[in-house]
Amino acid sequence: MSHHKSFGRLVLVAVTVIVCIVIPLVFTGCKSVPEEVAPPIKPWQSNSSIEIEDIPSVTAEPDPLGVELLGVSLGAGASFISVAYKAPPSAVETWTQSGSVYVIDEASGTGYGVVPVMPSVGPLFGKPQEAGQIAYVMLDNPGFGVRPGSLVTVVLGSYKREHVKVQ
Repeated sequence: MSHHKSFGRLVLVAVTVIVCIVIPLVFTGCKSVPEEVAPPIKPWQSNSSIEIEDIPSVTAEPDPLGVELLGVSLGAGASFISVAYKAPPSAVETWTQSGSVYVIDEASGTGYGVVPVMPSVGPLFGKPQEAGQIAYVMLDNPGFGVRPGSLVTVVLGSYKREHVKVQ
């Protein structure tokens, strides 16, 4: 009988050690990218080769190319800026090839154009498969610079809409 009690205590001690010491040690370092190796997130800079002054602002929706802005909001606790739109698939392909999708905070002049890439999902850029389909693009919002109520300029290729209020 005493043999069973000591075996039971040994099992209890072993389980306690595993749960309290081993598991936390193993899972403490489990990150997809270590912080010291992760590249810094840099928003689009005003000295970029893209000159937004050369892009005329849209006066009617949809614009002549069929692009229509549906709204700008924040997602994932304000970590992302979400831009909802409708556009022909051919227009969207030119945006992704040229990297000309970004939002500019009108108060600070800071631009945001980094599309986050999630493991197993890929870039957070929902592209329309057919004309008239609602699509989206998410942009990193480092430092939570864009907030609800901010006025922004949205650039999607040759489409530019100014003074858009963030929801």
